[in-house]
Amino acid sequence: MSRRVLLIDIGAEGLPAITPVERVPASWVPAVYVAPPPAVPAALTAESVADGVLLTWTHPGGRGITYRIERAPDVAGVPGEWQQIGTAEERHYTATLTDVFGFWFRVRAVRNGKYSDYTAAVFQYPYATNPPVQELLISNNTITIDCRYQRFTLLLDSDVFYVSYINVPEEKTIIIEVTQSGGDHVLQFPGWVQSVTGAPYKASTVAGATDVIGQITADKGVSWRMTFVQPEGGGSAYALTVTPNPAYGQVIYDGTAPVAPSMQIRAEPVNGVEPIICDWIRIDSFGGADFDISDTSSLEPVFSVPEGTSDYTSTQIWRVSIKDDINRVVQQLVTIRLQRVVALVNLSEGLLNANFDQGDTGWDLGESIFIGTRYTYSGAYAAALATGFWGTSELINQFKANMAPNTKVRASCICHQGASDVGRTSGFVRVKFYNAANQQVGGNWDGNVVNDGRGGAWHPSTVTAVAPPGTAYARLAGVMTRTGQNYETNLDDFTWAVVS
Repeated sequence: MSRRVLLIDIGAEGLPAITPVERVPASWVPAVYVAPPPAVPAALTAESVADGVLLTWTHPGGRGITYRIERAPDVAGVPGEWQQIGTAEERHYTATLTDVFGFWFRVRAVRNGKYSDYTAAVFQYPYATNPPVQELLISNNTITIDCRYQRFTLLLDSDVFYVSYINVPEEKTIIIEVTQSGGDHVLQFPGWVQSVTGAPYKASTVAGATDVIGQITADKGVSWRMTFVQPEGGGSAYALTVTPNPAYGQVIYDGTAPVAPSMQIRAEPVNGVEPIICDWIRIDSFGGADFDISDTSSLEPVFSVPEGTSDYTSTQIWRVSIKDDINRVVQQLVTIRLQRVVALVNLSEGLLNANFDQGDTGWDLGESIFIGTRYTYSGAYAAALATGFWGTSELINQFKANMAPNTKVRASCICHQGASDVGRTSGFVRVKFYNAANQQVGGNWDGNVVNDGRGGAWHPSTVTAVAPPGTAYARLAGVMTRTGQNYETNLDDFTWAVVS
């Protein structure tokens, strides 16, 4: 099929210009809606729950809102540095806390990336289900019982006339173990602390005695009711005493008979209540056939000497458990150091003031060494390093033991460090040999280094030294070292003997 085409001649002129369309401005402008920041949540509350704090607040209004939760430690009433700990879509949040210490909390709302202001901060602590045992410290005859804890210990080494309670909930039961240091000190509770039996509490007068006091709030914490495990009339049932404590015995064996260490363990009756059961249990290893209890009522252990033994050293840890007729139990850990040697000459009797009970006499004291009473082993005094001294210092006994060359000498002392001072302080025994011209010969003979006092334990340092050629006499010494701050270190009870 074909189509006809019509052609028109328009001449040689150009085409006319196109006139643009003139736009008429509109009378309105379209706008994009942007939501404002959310309002501040209100009525923030914090409630103690088991191992946590439950936070609740009110909705600020609007849709699409979530929440940010922050906490900060309490620094003398000032919150401190804030840290976000969680988010929530509902109007509550549980902050997990497993200790007794509380925090400040605050909340803010967020929507489309925009935040509200913070709520007012609130402070709260949890109900810890297994808080640590809290040590009660006596200050100006006062103790403060923080009821966030459940169990307390108190060493009654001075009088207590004022007892205050803080953080007391409506109902709370606490247990206090009160140990008498031996000074016949008083523990007096306020008048509104009533005994269940009506008998007033009376602290024991016996050193080492431990009373167990139970207290429970009444009247929403306004008053307390008290029970205590004591015989009628006050005081503990009995006191277990270990002298020295921990026990340490250097046994010099003459090759013929069983021997006993220089220690005593006794249970003293109080208020007529006698111990009825005494069990010794070795806890550092199984066995212990060389350790026998000759009479459990007297609590005097005897150490047998294996046949043919001439040189033996052992450290053993035992627990003595004593029970009375109303099922009260006292337990005492005893660390026993045994040294069994065939002794030719016991040199210890010649030492001057070997246990420092005569003060600083009989010793040449090195830099910053003094004889003090803060930490002692068997008596009232022990050697210590003065505050502010860093480095190594030596003390030397003034006794000069006449001695021929090739003589074998075994020496020891007891060393102590603070529980947190592991590796920061150390102590050890030392033997020094001299010629007739009072010049040292052969160098120092040093015992094992004791640098771990965890648990408040004392440990022995022992050395076996051989007199070098030219020896005319020997002197017994001790060395103490401190690497920083004012960490504790002590030496006590020096002994030595010439052995075969």
